[in-house]
Amino acid sequence: MAHAFLDVSDARVVLFDLSWGKPIDFIGYKGGKDGYGDVISCMLKINRITVFEARKLTFTTLAYLHARDVLFLQQLYQVNKNFKSCQQD
Repeated sequence: MAHAFLDVSDARVVLFDLSWGKPIDFIGYKGGKDGYGDVISCMLKINRITVFEARKLTFTTLAYLHARDVLFLQQLYQVNKNFKSCQQD
C-alpha cells in the first residue's frame, strides 16, 4: 500500500491531463505533523507511466474525489437543514 498527499485542486488538474493521455512530469511536496506530533514530509512523483496506467489511475482516483464531493455536499445539506430547524424553534 502506498500513501501520497496531494491537494484536491492539484489532483484534478494532474488527473485530467493524465486521463487524456498527456505526458506529464509532476512532483508534489507536502508536509505536516503526524498523529504523534512528529513532522513528516512526503513527495509524490508521477512520470513515465503508460497511457493505460495513467487513465486507470485517473478514473479510479476521480471516482474517489467525486464520492468525497458527494459526501461533503450531503453533510453541508444536513448542517443547513439542522440550522434552519433551529431557527424555526
